[in-house]
Order: sequence, then C-alpha cells, then structure tokens
Amino acid sequence: MTEVGFDYDRATTVVLPGAALVGDPAAWAATAADELADAQGLSDDDRRTLARALIRAQQSAVSDLSTNVLLHDPGSGTWAPLRLTLLERQLDEDEQREYLWPPAILPPQVRLLETRGLGLGCSSTLLADGDRGSVRWLFMPSGVTFFAAMAPVPSAAVIPCAVAAEDILTTVRIDGVAPQAAEGFDARRLIERTDLDDRAWRV
Repeated sequence: MTEVGFDYDRATTVVLPGAALVGDPAAWAATAADELADAQGLSDDDRRTLARALIRAQQSAVSDLSTNVLLHDPGSGTWAPLRLTLLERQLDEDEQREYLWPPAILPPQVRLLETRGLGLGCSSTLLADGDRGSVRWLFMPSGVTFFAAMAPVPSAAVIPCAVAAEDILTTVRIDGVAPQAAEGFDARRLIERTDLDDRAWRV
C-alpha cells in the first residue's frame, strides 16, 4: 500500500491512529487530550470532553482506510474533523467536477492550491447551510487521486480551520509519486468552469 506522510502541529492537531493503534483506545485518547489541553490551556471539563470525543472518533477510524485528523482553532474554539484519502486511480472529468461542485445552497468557491508534494490542485469552499461551511481539496499527481475534506464547521471558523488544514496539505508527500498533474486533470480549467447546470448547487 502506498505510504502518505505529512507534518502537523501537535499543539493544535490530533491524528487518529485508526487500525494502527496498539494498546487501549481510552489510554491513547486520554494522553492525546492531555497533550492538546496542556498546549491550549483547556479546562479539566474540556479535557475530559475531548478525550471522550477522541475515543468515539477512534472507534470509527479503525475501519476507515482514510487518515482522520482533528484540528483545533484556538481563536474560535472550533474543532474541525479533516479526512485525508488516497485513491490509487485517476478520477475522470465528471468525477472531478462532481467532487468539487457538489449540491449546495450556493455555488462553491473553487480556487487553485499548489503544494510541493502534490503539485497543483483545487480547493472548493461550500456553504453547507446558513450557519456552516466546509472545504474540499483535490489533487491528482502522477495517476493517483488525493482528496481532503473538512467537515462542516461554523461559518466564522471556516477560514482559520481551512488555513490550518492547508498547513498540513502543503507538507503531504506520497511515496513514489511525483508532484506532476496526471493527464486528464486540468486544475485551472476546473476553477474557471462557469457553465454548470444550476442543479449542481441546488439541494
């Protein structure tokens, strides 16, 4: 299986070990919660709440082939789940469009993002409802597809949480994969696409 690596700030980020966890999930969650709580000066109640949330998230992550990350934005106090997924094939153009332009109450904001390890890709910021937004990222280097998706968070926290997520994405490296866009992936064309049917952003 292709290995994906990345760097992150332990003061604001918890990476769920998923199936790789060795030992007691509760002990892991308590240690991870203590580390982040100490770094952020969280209360004892918040520390215990975080540990319980990590146990539940880890239970779900055990059967998930993606890498699951929990981001904390100290400014807003928001917790943002981030999911990183490697697919060892290329998406076709329709699949790319469907991922970046899903049904939403407003057209998504699609932008370019270039990283050293993944090359040129796209981010898509979506309004999930009147109060929450989410962000998706798509890269297709050398014949594989790398997705990232941030779960919906309060609208005011979307930008800082997305910045934290992109701090991680800029460090992603995939073993044996060069950061050159695969044939059939044109990031610039995707963000310039304005002729989509209205149904692409209606719920």
